[in-house]
Amino acid sequence: MSAFKIFLVEDNADHARLIADTLKENAFATDLVHCGCGREALDRLQVAAAKGSLPDLILLDLNMPGLSGIDVLRRIKTDGVLRVIPTVMLSTSPAPSDIQACLSAHANSYICKSADIDELERKVTGVCTYWHEINVSAGAPNWEETLCGRR
Repeated sequence: MSAFKIFLVEDNADHARLIADTLKENAFATDLVHCGCGREALDRLQVAAAKGSLPDLILLDLNMPGLSGIDVLRRIKTDGVLRVIPTVMLSTSPAPSDIQACLSAHANSYICKSADIDELERKVTGVCTYWHEINVSAGAPNWEETLCGRR
């Protein structure tokens, strides 16, 4: 697989390590950036935007101290440059109100983090596979062939 830039915003060190290990084991994220808080994430995303080096995917924890994941999501999705980055929310909360709030703020997906490590690894791998291999964007090489199933 080619380099896939993932930007992980996760304040829980154990969750961050597990996600990073899962991505590495599955040949994702040769370029993984981890931020432990929302403010740092926004600052680093602005730097990446200025350099023209946006990530391919953002994995964003919902419940963080300080600037919450939903606040970060809203800022990403109202920024003219950053809003095109697929942003997947991660949370231990299965509450419909949390899911709806994130989707209403234009999250591209919402994943409930499971206490079962194997299930969490499966979910993270699945979402990254989708955004890296299955999802087709108009700017991707050979997008017409991929879209039409001729790849």
